[in-house]
Amino acid sequence: MARTGHPPIKLDKEQILRLYNSGLSSQQIAPLLDVSWSTIIRRLQCWNIPIRYIYPAWNKGLTVFTDKRVELYSFKSSRMKGHHHSQETKEQMSINRKGQNIWSKGRELSEEHKRKIGEASKQHWRNPEYRAKQIRKMKELWANPEYRNKVLPLVIRGNQIKPSQPEQRLIDIISKARLPFKYTGDGSFIIQGLNPDFVNYDGAKIVIEVFGDYWHGKHVRTWKQTELGRIMAFNSFGFKCIILWENEINTSSDAIIIERIKNETTRLSCLHGTRLKRKTRT
Repeated sequence: MARTGHPPIKLDKEQILRLYNSGLSSQQIAPLLDVSWSTIIRRLQCWNIPIRYIYPAWNKGLTVFTDKRVELYSFKSSRMKGHHHSQETKEQMSINRKGQNIWSKGRELSEEHKRKIGEASKQHWRNPEYRAKQIRKMKELWANPEYRNKVLPLVIRGNQIKPSQPEQRLIDIISKARLPFKYTGDGSFIIQGLNPDFVNYDGAKIVIEVFGDYWHGKHVRTWKQTELGRIMAFNSFGFKCIILWENEINTSSDAIIIERIKNETTRLSCLHGTRLKRKTRT
């Protein structure tokens, strides 16, 4: 079949390149040759000439957290925004994806890549709106019993067997001495995403955390896994925290551990009561 449409426009390649390299844009060259600027662009692309863009992209460096326009366009472009798959659809998607290779499976990230991911995550959490939104989502998830019962066993199994040996010994000591503490390290009690090992059930807002010498010692990964960080984390939610180390539990007698828990409970209860009285006076 014969070619239809307008015949190709004959343009002088040397002339266009000379004008373009002199600093003129495609929109400035087009009137000189009596063609449209898109024709000039197509010819430059055909000749593998890098295209100069005078105006930078308006959204360069902007994110959905720093610019309302990007957030609005992102919301419009996401066709699934606000929609939820049914349970049958989720199950079918899971069946269809079984056996497929995940792009990140077995992939080893470089230290530079890990550092950039960490910096990006910290930058997001510095944004008050993002932080409040994520905390609200976590509260809603943990308030759902179905989600909590489904996720907690996976988290606990992935971390370690609960209760651990030091926790089991402390459970026996507390039961023997009839101390007002209940074991909650199995995820049965959550304080704003924090899962204490033991909680006081006698009215005092006091928790006990058992620190393993390995994970909370030299191999500590986050600030909240340190002794001071854990105490301050619970303190921010109105709870006092007693830290018992694995070495202390394994080497101390039952009487010493019982006395330690009683003394710390009395001290923290008095301290908490004194602060409440001072706050009431003011």
